[in-house]
Amino acid sequence: KRCFEVSDFTLKSDNQPSKHFLFMSFRDSIPRMLINTYFYTNSLSNNYISHNRYKEQSIHSSDLELLKLVRAIFNSTEDFDIKSFIKYGFQIRTLDNPVEKSLATHSYDLHKFYSSKSCFEIVSETCVAHNKLCVTEKTFKAILSKNVFLLLGNPHSLSWLKSLGFKTFSDIIDESYDEEKIFYQRFLMLFDEVKKLCSLDVTALSKKLYSLNEIVEHNYNHFLNKTWDFNLSQNLQSHMDKQYG
Repeated sequence: KRCFEVSDFTLKSDNQPSKHFLFMSFRDSIPRMLINTYFYTNSLSNNYISHNRYKEQSIHSSDLELLKLVRAIFNSTEDFDIKSFIKYGFQIRTLDNPVEKSLATHSYDLHKFYSSKSCFEIVSETCVAHNKLCVTEKTFKAILSKNVFLLLGNPHSLSWLKSLGFKTFSDIIDESYDEEKIFYQRFLMLFDEVKKLCSLDVTALSKKLYSLNEIVEHNYNHFLNKTWDFNLSQNLQSHMDKQYG
């Protein structure tokens, strides 16, 4: 929020969208490789997609080791297409070209530029574990860009956002994927919604999502107008007083 407030970011314009969706990521991960694979296998790759732009040090010594892990994870998943994953998961897609990690996080202006040309955004969060809740700047950049978004993260992420006072898009999007604890099933449910939205042409989809403008405006203002400190200092002081007072 502070970074946004001191930036030169301007609100997205009312340009007529030219693509169905925007997908931005900089660090490779298995969930994002899976998403990129499905873009290709479902003929959705002709959208604004950024994937695997910057190679950083991995806990895996090689792509082969990573592939072994993927095989182990999806070994019991009957419909998992390992050949397509190998073909498309490792591909690089760039909307910009960062030369180092410190420049790899997408700027607000870049996000705004592509948001103005897209109907909705797919957000792939850092963590997808079933026993955690974690939203990062990836989700809040979608909110600050006033985007309708689908969120692939931990289960119950949308429910958590709603508990914080944000609104989501269940009037048009089936958001039951948010309750599914198994990541692969959650991913498939979310991707079904992506395919439904993309079955409309861009003009028709843009008109359909226009009814959600009140929600994106609410989320934008709610994020900027609220102090998100969660009484952290007070709670820490209270804890220390109880433990050491």
